[in-house]
Amino acid sequence: MSAPRFEKGSNPDHLEWEQANFEIVLRDKQNHTIPLTGAEVSLYGTKLTQGTELTIKPGEWVAAFVNFKVEDLYNITSPSEFPLGESRLFVEWQQASRTWDRLKCGWGSTYFDNRDYTQEHPELVVQVSRTGSSNSE
Repeated sequence: MSAPRFEKGSNPDHLEWEQANFEIVLRDKQNHTIPLTGAEVSLYGTKLTQGTELTIKPGEWVAAFVNFKVEDLYNITSPSEFPLGESRLFVEWQQASRTWDRLKCGWGSTYFDNRDYTQEHPELVVQVSRTGSSNSE
């Protein structure tokens, strides 16, 4: 996905924006967590572009629909090693503040992970099984 588009601000050499995404995670019986493939598309917002930021106040909520596959986002767990049977599934909101600055002969950027909010992680118990053709038994 390409970087967000911004309306021009007062300083063209400095941009600030918020970047967020949903991470869908599978937790097995041994409490190992595996981020799943599919929800890695980022959402962007900036004060430079009207209407791209949303503040959710206590007691308010947002419904989001995301697609995902039961496969390891980072390819750490191979399909043959994937935990089968009962697991727990949860979704986590991740948000970061980003900046970009044009410097004399280049550019610089910062990334600040925003964890100054609370979120519930209700887990859904799911059964993971293999279907279709496979070379492993």
